[in-house]
Amino acid sequence: MQNNRRLGKLHDIFCLIEPGVRYIVLELNQHDYITFTSCEGHNDDRLPKVGILCNNLKYATDLICYIQTLNLNVWYTLSNRWICTDGSEINTSDETNRKMVTSDLDINWNSCYFLTLITKTLDDLKTLSKLLCKLK
Repeated sequence: MQNNRRLGKLHDIFCLIEPGVRYIVLELNQHDYITFTSCEGHNDDRLPKVGILCNNLKYATDLICYIQTLNLNVWYTLSNRWICTDGSEINTSDETNRKMVTSDLDINWNSCYFLTLITKTLDDLKTLSKLLCKLK
């Protein structure tokens, strides 16, 4: 897969982009969303999701407010810390981690938020991503 400037390096390094969400992630990246995680959903109760890096709390809450107006079953988590699947935390105040995550992206880590959007079905996630792309 070609390296996409908007694909956060955390997503590139720590996650394989599964076939079911590959189009969703690339479409969001093409519309200037920076993704950091994704999952197509599995039978072991892991639901489809995509994570978007937000450069400040207002941007994150504006996205959440918009999503809440949609007629979709969407849950979200919002954090100013990156929590790995093993429960460990990546310290974004560490210079090495900042470079690894963002490469050449201009991000102010003092105001950065990780927004993870979770849906019941992959179709709902596809619909959500299309609606988010229309915002840009």
